[in-house]
Amino acid sequence: AEGGAEVGEVMRVAAAGARIAAAAAVGDSDVASKSARYILDACSNRTPTPFGSSSEREGGGDAVDVPPGLERAVPSSVSRSSSEALIESALRAANEPHGFAVAHAFKQCAQWIALAATCDDDDADAVKGAQSRSSFSGPPATLARADAMYALAEEISAAARSSGEIAAATSALYADVVYADVKLGRAQLALRLATSLAARLRKVEGESESARSSARGGAAGDGDPVGGDSEASESVEEMRRGYDELRDALAAAESSAAAALTACEALGGSSGHRSEGEGGAPESGPDARVALAAAVSGDVYVAKAVVAARAPGRGGVGDGAGVMFAEGLYRNALRLMGTPRPPTATADDADAAAGGAAPAHLRLSAAMIHARYAAILRASGGRREREAEAWAAAAAREWRAPGY
Repeated sequence: AEGGAEVGEVMRVAAAGARIAAAAAVGDSDVASKSARYILDACSNRTPTPFGSSSEREGGGDAVDVPPGLERAVPSSVSRSSSEALIESALRAANEPHGFAVAHAFKQCAQWIALAATCDDDDADAVKGAQSRSSFSGPPATLARADAMYALAEEISAAARSSGEIAAATSALYADVVYADVKLGRAQLALRLATSLAARLRKVEGESESARSSARGGAAGDGDPVGGDSEASESVEEMRRGYDELRDALAAAESSAAAALTACEALGGSSGHRSEGEGGAPESGPDARVALAAAVSGDVYVAKAVVAARAPGRGGVGDGAGVMFAEGLYRNALRLMGTPRPPTATADDADAAAGGAAPAHLRLSAAMIHARYAAILRASGGRREREAEAWAAAAAREWRAPGY
């Protein structure tokens, strides 16, 4: 009976993951958030209290620390022991027919946590953390939770896709796709963690410069403040440590992006790719995730170039080779997505094929990649300004396309 209860809870988690996917597809953020919160509670390492309860508002009890906007579906009484049993049961599900569905649920939860948290939340969380400790290490709590869900999804999907159990044969096929999605999501999250750390550095760097300016002003009127040189030296050393940690974070993002590209390429072909020939007729080509993974790699190289330009002692000189490499990755992503030239139409236009429109299900992703490629072209100089404008116009057209 106890084992049956654990399996039942795992199946409820799988159903919650399916609800997140369905709700996100139709834009119902309330249902998606409640379903994600259900999964978070089920895997919590502590007994959650009802969201917004008097004990939580007054600072008593064991309040649940969750991403903003994720409200509880129903009051839960999951204990630490039962949550551990749930995770063990979820891992065992890798050898069952529903293994891929369980992995998919944790992946959807991670994706929704990351989507529900805005960049402003990342920065506020990061700056608060930096102010409370001497080190810049440690990701914002919201993104750390998302990464924990991704890690669980990766472990289950990896086991499911390699399972030798006959009962899990069909699950193994679907688990390949879940595994690729998880790798891609973790690559995007790793880059977001790195850029969040960069935001901390910019914030603290600005505050340090302001403090130094104030100290210099005080020194002009009252003499050198005691310990001023020592504090300045400590501040410089702290910033250097911060940039070292940021470079490590970017290296982790680069490694994660490469792993995502490998996982996505392993999926094989798909019919969502268009040739560069006349009419842009669909033909067999790599899975669309390959294009997204290539674009993430491009994002990483752009971030590394920007950080190199801002690092102490570089004098604003970035990594030119990295930018050129990023341009090549973006160009490859555009080709794989079926938009080797700036589209003049969107998928719902009558001349979609002639206008080189991106597939409807890739519209927003295409818009983001086209906009980033336009920024790269602008950075290359005035001679590519016209090309940059064409890509920027395509991005704006896709982003605002009606009917979605």
